[in-house]
Amino acid sequence: MIEINPSGVGIGVENAAANLHVALDSGTMPATISENTALVLNHNATIADSVNLDLIAGTAGYSTINFGDSGDEDAGYFTYLHSDNSFRWRTNGGSESMIIDNSGSVGIGTTSPSEKLEVAGNIEASGSICANGGADCVESLPACSDGQILKMSGGSWVCSSDDSGRVVYSGRVFRE
Repeated sequence: MIEINPSGVGIGVENAAANLHVALDSGTMPATISENTALVLNHNATIADSVNLDLIAGTAGYSTINFGDSGDEDAGYFTYLHSDNSFRWRTNGGSESMIIDNSGSVGIGTTSPSEKLEVAGNIEASGSICANGGADCVESLPACSDGQILKMSGGSWVCSSDDSGRVVYSGRVFRE
């Protein structure tokens, strides 16, 4: 059934709750839907019902949801790049700011993370930073000057200008 009325187009529903409303069953709708809602997909006749929104593209293409305004159609987006099976995020019209690659590694400020989490830039934590399943935690770290690296020495984190070799503490610590 397709119903066209002043509130919108309804597919499977008589009274569209948005400009386009697709109902897979006769589930209950919330009492109010925002007047800014352009699309409603509902399938909730039972508490176990689910609904999907599928974006299907070619194996070398991409599927994207853009967030824009009158001046920029894709100021922000998240996209799935099928050629390398990665999710990518961009904000404020700039370059991609975060990626989850096909191995599950997360890059923030880099599009090619070499570890499970790689951050290009400063990191701030309001709690402890832990390694080894929580066995080794630090409450605070010293602030290093430009050109210094953070490393473990005598059971404590210290800043050092000695960057020879690899710095190791329960994994690799990378320097920009």
